[in-house]
Amino acid sequence: MKRLVLIVITTAAATLIGCSPSHKKSSTEAAKVQTGSAPAQVTAAFQKDHPSSMIKKVEKETYPNGTIHYEFTFIDDTGRQQTVEYSAAGEQLPEH
Repeated sequence: MKRLVLIVITTAAATLIGCSPSHKKSSTEAAKVQTGSAPAQVTAAFQKDHPSSMIKKVEKETYPNGTIHYEFTFIDDTGRQQTVEYSAAGEQLPEH
């Protein structure tokens, strides 16, 4: 009987863990876009914040709730590769 209870508890715990909601970016749709394809206000905000940086790529991220972010991968003025994310309104977002 104790063994059966242990099996039921273990199975229930594994099921709950496997079904827990995930807040990872994996549910986000990401699409690479050409630098000039990002909205003007987003590109202008990036260029204002990082004037001497070289953009390597831009990804448009669409979240399940419809929110759109643009992630810029760029080389900064010290030669380091970095990423930064902006809202569709051109606001720089904190890392998440």
